[in-house]
Order: sequence, then structure tokens, then C-alpha cells
Amino acid sequence: MTSPRQKSTYKYFLPHSIRWSDVDRYAHVNNAIYHHYFDTIANEYLVNHCGMDPERSELVGLMVASRVRFYAPMTFPGPGGGEITLGLSVSKIGRTSVEYRIGVWQGDGGDGDGDGEACAVCFATHVFVERVGHGKVEGMGERVRRGLERILVEEGVEVEGGKGKGKL
Repeated sequence: MTSPRQKSTYKYFLPHSIRWSDVDRYAHVNNAIYHHYFDTIANEYLVNHCGMDPERSELVGLMVASRVRFYAPMTFPGPGGGEITLGLSVSKIGRTSVEYRIGVWQGDGGDGDGDGEACAVCFATHVFVERVGHGKVEGMGERVRRGLERILVEEGVEVEGGKGKGKL
């Protein structure tokens, strides 16, 4: 099985920047900040590739579970300056939920090329609910499902990743 730290196991990439305020007194990105990065790529993908509009869509995705493995600290400015790469793949699609795998790279692994190892990997679940009232829904909608299927990977299967902002 291919490691979830390898970039080749991700299908969607988004360049991002570490801010000075992301770094804590221990001179590395605070663990809580990683969740901002995870939320950024998941929601950016839903808005730009699945047609979700947080202000108008009937559905929203709520993060109901997440687990993070930290492998190496990220610093600011650090290798590659403050630039990092976020990677996203879908490991499972349910009727009203999706399971993501999200990686974060800095330095050698963060330029969109090669197969560097992630500094951190998040395994997260979004459940889609009604935007107003957060009630249960019958399904996530066909456009959302098709968008998520484009970045679906089977566990243990290596896939080719893209390069640059918003590349599949």
C-alpha cells in the first residue's frame, strides 16, 4: 500500500501560505492552525468544483470527524519561504457524507513536483445537511457527488497528482 504521505496519492492541489501568526512560541505552525488549512482546501474544492455556494446552496458540509498525523514541523518562513502545498483526495463517498484525505507539504515536497512526504495528513469526514437548520437530507446532490468522484482514490492505489493551483 502506498503511504498517505506521498503526493502521488492525492488528486487535487492548492498552493497556500503560512502567515506569521500561524507560528506559535515553539517556532512552528501551531497544530490547531492545520485545521484551518484542511478546511480551506476541502471547502475551496466544494465551491469551485462541486458547485456549492455557502450562501445559496441548499446543502452545506459539516466536518463531523477528523484525525491528524503530524510527521514533521512546518516553520515560517521555513523551506520555500512561507509557501506550502495542500493536497486533497476522497477515499469514500456515502449517501450524505464524504471522507477526505488531506496532506500538507512544505519545502522539497511543497512545489507541486516530485513525490515529497507530507508534514501532516488529515483524515476527515464531511456530512451534508440542510444549510438552514442543519436538518438531515436524502443525498448530497448529483453535482456535488460528480465533483467528489473526480478526486476519489481507492485505498492502496497510487494515482497521478496535478501541479499548480486548482489542477486535477
